[in-house]
Amino acid sequence: MNTSEFESQVITESHQTPILVDFWAPWCGPCQYIGPMLEELAGESKGRWKLVKVNVDDSQELSARYGIRGIPNMKLFIDGKVVAEQTGALPKPQMEKWLEEQIPDPRNASLKAILTRIGNNDPKALDELKLFVDKNPDFDEAKLALAEQVIWYDPDLAVQLTKQIHQKENYLDRLTGISDLSELLSTPFEMNGGVTEKLAEAQNFLRSGDTEKAIEALIDSVVINKSLNNELPRRSAIALFNMLGPGHEVTKNYRRKFDRSLY
Repeated sequence: MNTSEFESQVITESHQTPILVDFWAPWCGPCQYIGPMLEELAGESKGRWKLVKVNVDDSQELSARYGIRGIPNMKLFIDGKVVAEQTGALPKPQMEKWLEEQIPDPRNASLKAILTRIGNNDPKALDELKLFVDKNPDFDEAKLALAEQVIWYDPDLAVQLTKQIHQKENYLDRLTGISDLSELLSTPFEMNGGVTEKLAEAQNFLRSGDTEKAIEALIDSVVINKSLNNELPRRSAIALFNMLGPGHEVTKNYRRKFDRSLY
């Protein structure tokens, strides 16, 4: 590729669409591994970004211009500038994660707007989220967000949604949390005093939307017997804290108390 072609196919085009440039050579073993993978990922991106391949043997001027000292070298161009780069062949899941971090999905803005409306108790927003998931079956973040919204009244649906997540390695903590809370909400507990009654209380509070009383009941259950059902009381409390986030009032008011209850 000559300089003129690079200017048109990379610099100019990157003002419209992110361009990933793969600097490679036919004699480079790792290049032979990662090249087809990048082509596959570019096809799966459905136009969110494009791939341009530059043979360093045939494009020494470009290689010198961009300081290529080791290959494979991938440089991401946005608005005519290099915004990120990666040298060496990564496994496909790690390459996917790197690309996701560098090229945010434009659908995130729409999802954030819907979740904000849900947080403001818009009665139509949850149905919009379900429709959004149906229209974007490849958008893991939306499926996970829907699972976190419906888990309180339909834990089976929440788990079903998590099974459809493609890049599970990107969401391990959230997936574990949904699994743990689903187990809590789906397990029958007897109201006969002790830890099981506290867990039953936590169930009822979660279903009614009272997260503060739910976490109080979970902390009480941890104090009584944190090891019940493979440490379900402890796992459920951690899952709830993680789902609420560090800035939530319940997390700020009760996380320290929970940590003390473990000892």
